[in-house]
Amino acid sequence: MAKRLMEEARNVFRAHHYSYRTEVTYLKWIKRFIKYHGNRPPRELGPAEIQAFLTDLAIRGKDRLTILPESLIPHLEQQLDVVRGLLARDRERGREGVSMPDAIGRKYVNAGLSWRWQYIFPSRKYAFIRSNTGRRRHHSHPSGQCLTQLQAPAMQRHGRACFEV
Repeated sequence: MAKRLMEEARNVFRAHHYSYRTEVTYLKWIKRFIKYHGNRPPRELGPAEIQAFLTDLAIRGKDRLTILPESLIPHLEQQLDVVRGLLARDRERGREGVSMPDAIGRKYVNAGLSWRWQYIFPSRKYAFIRSNTGRRRHHSHPSGQCLTQLQAPAMQRHGRACFEV
């Protein structure tokens, strides 16, 4: 049963042209989910079992939800407004947008100008990214001013950064 499910999943991933690494990762998650529920047939598992699995991951696993301190939310929203402004300007100027992973860039040609692919802390300048065609916007360096400005209120309040880069 599990072998057939894995083969069906693999066929779906390949039909949608997922990268090999993505396919391998998704298959591992499926195996992990099935094992967590005592190797029960996946057709018997529903939303409650998915929620239980995700909750267990968040509580005991190394995959966790991270709580954003409320004091940072206004600063993050302000940063997202900056990103929206950069994206609007890039579209107006006919730029290519942000740098993209090779496979995504080939599959979704205009993804670099899609909101869902924008960096939260983009570089304010364009650079030649060898793996992409032409000049693209990349993310800012972790020590970049945008990130420092966002962290500053939290660092003053807590004496340290509240999130890691």
